[in-house]
Amino acid sequence: MKAPTTDGLETAFDRIKEFTAPRTKRLLVVEDNEIERGSTEELLGAGDIEMDNRRDRGEALKALLERSFDCVVLDLRLPDMTGFELLDRMHREPTLATVPVVVFTG
Repeated sequence: MKAPTTDGLETAFDRIKEFTAPRTKRLLVVEDNEIERGSTEELLGAGDIEMDNRRDRGEALKALLERSFDCVVLDLRLPDMTGFELLDRMHREPTLATVPVVVFTG
């Protein structure tokens, strides 16, 4: 394990500072079931959260590559691929590898 560097610590603190700054957070919900998607929106919907809903892995990946999100809520059962495959793709993409993901499934 490498010892933390001053630059590394500054970068980490900058990310925390940016995340906690008051602003609208962007949430991507990846769920193909309309009822489940609506329940998620109702549960998490707030004035400071902007939600984008996608029904499958292809739509979700396109959205993730087009804009930044603060978090992803991901159903593991998707019509075109499993959520595990989307997670794998996100981990291989440097710009997506650090996006927090909350996984759920029925």
